Amino acid sequence: MARFLLLFCVSLVTPPVALAQTPAPSPADGATIYVQKCQVCHGRKGNGAGAASAALDPKPTDFTLPAFWTIDVDERSRRAVRKGVAGTSMRAFSELEAAEVTAIVTYLGRFQPPPEAQEESAE
Repeated sequence: MARFLLLFCVSLVTPPVALAQTPAPSPADGATIYVQKCQVCHGRKGNGAGAASAALDPKPTDFTLPAFWTIDVDERSRRAVRKGVAGTSMRAFSELEAAEVTAIVTYLGRFQPPPEAQEESAE
């Protein structure tokens, strides 16, 4: 019993061990992964006009359109990367780590049109 109390008291004053955290992805990581995995279909400018897009039906998503940037963009994008999109040529990239998916989703933000373009398309 005394040993239990001693261990219990020591556990109260011992700082918790920090768990290893996955480093946050950098913008460079997102750019690199986009070029390797996405650019061939979605294009360098994210407009769905990549080298492979001519042969695809339906065409790849155009990330420059205001309509893309509506509800739950990050979650929809994560799901599309992780699981693919049925009825399209968007395959699942299940081999990517969560941090890599986050890096791609963050990188897609560079294609978002300015707010005034989004307002004009809503009218």
